[in-house]
Order: sequence, then C-alpha cells, then structure tokens
Amino acid sequence: MQITAMSLTGEFGKKIKICAETLLERRLVQIIASDAHDSSERPPILSRAVKGASAIIGSEEAERMVTSIPEAVIDGKRVENFSPGLRGN
Repeated sequence: MQITAMSLTGEFGKKIKICAETLLERRLVQIIASDAHDSSERPPILSRAVKGASAIIGSEEAERMVTSIPEAVIDGKRVENFSPGLRGN
C-alpha cells in the first residue's frame, strides 16, 4: 500500500493523519509518495513525512519507503511484504 506524504503530515486533516499513522503502525504501508501536482499547492517534499513515519516505524524503514522500495517497484523487482500487526509484533 502507498500513502501520500501530506496525509501523514496532517495537511489533509486530522482524521486522515490518524488513518495514515494507524496504517503505518499496523505495517500495512510500503511506500510514502509525494502526490506532487505543482510546487506551491502540493510540493514534492517527503522529508516531513519521513520524520513522522520514523517516529512510528523507525528511521531506516521510513527512509526505505521513499527510496529503495519505490525504486524496486519502478524496476519491476519484488517488494518485501511486511507482516501486518502492531510494531514490534
């Protein structure tokens, strides 16, 4: 599953942020995407979302969600499936 960075940072509202955080906590997300449409309304900035995700799943996994995992998808490579559940399970 993929979530939009702005969903995780709260720019689409509190309910959407809570939903994005819950999906991360349950390890149901593999990619954090920018959903960039232009440089002013929806800029392609992922750093705040990575910081937020890091607090939930750790910095190494959060970084992979914006680097190596999307790269693997583009390259047509197999993407590791995470085990659903709460962090640490």
